[in-house]
This record gives sequence, structure tokens and C-alpha cells, in this order.
Amino acid sequence: MKIAYADCFSGVSGDMFLAALLDAGLPLETLQTGIARLNLPENVELRLTETHKGALRAANLEVLVPHSHHHRHLADILALLENSQLSETVKQTTARIFTLLAEAEARVHGEPVEQIHFHEVGALDS
Repeated sequence: MKIAYADCFSGVSGDMFLAALLDAGLPLETLQTGIARLNLPENVELRLTETHKGALRAANLEVLVPHSHHHRHLADILALLENSQLSETVKQTTARIFTLLAEAEARVHGEPVEQIHFHEVGALDS
């Protein structure tokens, strides 16, 4: 088993993290297969290119969605997971992660978990 540590001291977006995984050796086909197993309501296209920032080279991933809905509630995300073809382990782990995020957001905003809506983390690249 290989372990990767991500030191995201100033945050990371979904497309940036996926690009880093692809740059580290994850086959694009594996990612595309995983996305297909989500049975998403919209077609997701991945566009992988190379970018240069100064003297550095990196992968750049664009996640193209026709009508992306960035504001999803926890129930929306859990329904997407339940209707997916992902393994039960992946479904349970992902559901737990999003539930913990919703609970933290609810505490910070003083709102019930059901009213919390995710912004960028609710986007399809997350």
C-alpha cells in the first residue's frame, strides 16, 4: 500500500487535487471510470493538459460540466452517493466525510445540518 500526504496549508480545490493525483501516476482512465460510477445527472468531461508556472511544470485538469450546480445540501450529496455504482466502502467513507463537513459548518454558522449548503465542495469535481 502506498500512502500520500497532502500538506494543503492554504487549501486545495478539487480539480487541483485531482491534477496532482494524475501527475503522480493515477491513470486518467481510472479517474474517468470512477466518475462514470457516480451516475451523475450531468455529463462530466475531463481535460488534462500541462501547465508551466515560472520554472515549474504541472498537470492541469479542467472538469467541464454543462450546467454545474455548486450549492448542494448534504441530502443531495448523500443521494448522489446512494444512486452511484461505487463500492459500499467508498460510499460509506465519502458519506461520513461530507457528514462531518456538514456538522462542522452547522456549528460554525449556528444552523441545522439540513440547512447547510456546500459551495465549492458541493461541485462535481469534489
